[in-house]
Amino acid sequence: MASARSLCVALTVAFLLTVIFSGWLRPAAALAKGDPPKIEAAAAAVMDVPTGRFIYAYRADKRVPMASTTKIMTARLALESLDPQQDVVVPPLDMRWDEMDVNLSPGQVLPAEKLMEALLVASGGDAAKTLAVAVAGSEKAFVEQMNREAQELGLDDTHYANSHGLDAGGHYTSARDLSSLARLEMEDPEFARYVAMPSTTVPQQDDPKPLKVESSNTLMLRNEWVDGVKTGYTNKAGSCLVASGDYEKHDMIVTVLGAPDPETRNQDVVKLFKYGASLYTMWRSPEAGHVMASASVPYSRLPLQIVLAGRFSVSIPPGAEVTSDVTAPRVAEPPVAGDEELGRVVYKVDGAVRDERALLADRAVPTADWRSRLRFRLARVWQRSSEAVAAAVKRAVDPRAVFTPAF
Repeated sequence: MASARSLCVALTVAFLLTVIFSGWLRPAAALAKGDPPKIEAAAAAVMDVPTGRFIYAYRADKRVPMASTTKIMTARLALESLDPQQDVVVPPLDMRWDEMDVNLSPGQVLPAEKLMEALLVASGGDAAKTLAVAVAGSEKAFVEQMNREAQELGLDDTHYANSHGLDAGGHYTSARDLSSLARLEMEDPEFARYVAMPSTTVPQQDDPKPLKVESSNTLMLRNEWVDGVKTGYTNKAGSCLVASGDYEKHDMIVTVLGAPDPETRNQDVVKLFKYGASLYTMWRSPEAGHVMASASVPYSRLPLQIVLAGRFSVSIPPGAEVTSDVTAPRVAEPPVAGDEELGRVVYKVDGAVRDERALLADRAVPTADWRSRLRFRLARVWQRSSEAVAAAVKRAVDPRAVFTPAF
């Protein structure tokens, strides 16, 4: 009975220790950071841009209508195929009455750059169709290119039926796919420039006064930390927004699809930027002066310590891993100046380089003169002789040793 009680106590203690230590050892990123906010959107995702990690997902893989966020892919193919200054002729347009446009007229000639502005700033459906025909000869052929591109990019929950985004059978995406595509496109400086424009003007065929249109991204117009990307709305898709921004020094993309209206959509996006920022943790390298490596010095018994020049710190999303690659010599040839740079340490977050720091000598090492070299060699001879004598004495007093003549 006593042994059973002892076993029970031991198991209880072991369990408590496991719980306690698991709490201590758990990564900071995995600790509770508060509940996600309540949002009205049908699907959402928050991505850390530098790593591409998703730090929040709500029905992020559900296939839903995408409305004019379609134009991100339209822009991608157009930017790859057309020169910005290339003249493009507006083709015959079969526009639906409810399709957003910028009053382009068949036969009108505009540079591709202006059509890109009409596409991404004004969200012109007629601009989308014009670019599609310019790239592929017809919108049908262009849509085939869009779907091939989606497959090549691994956007498994995305399929296109048109270039502009109006509701159609087989026209869908997911919050995860859309965020990934937006991250890729924001790496293109031209695309990033277009989506950051607060307004644009579009020449009109029969009117000398151009049409001025503000960006449909009202969240960007109200907040300096937002720098893109694209809005969308249809009756079926609801109000959609892919938003890129640097919120509290955290570069994120927040995607919401299927919000009830633009104002609620914007509120959801801001909530998710705030929540996403709360999930980051600070990682710090050792302080300046920390020994990162050591090098032997010819004619010196003391190694040269190679120390960190400055501390590196970075805010990382949940699950991210920071690694460091140290490059430093194994032998330091004199003369070496104090604080001389001898190597580098490269810091990576999830394998991507984020920063470098110099590695410095912790002291000066002059070139050894003939006296120093002689002393070093005599000391080495003395050390080796002492070690040989000590080994011989140890063997002599060891009763297990077998005497073996040296001749």
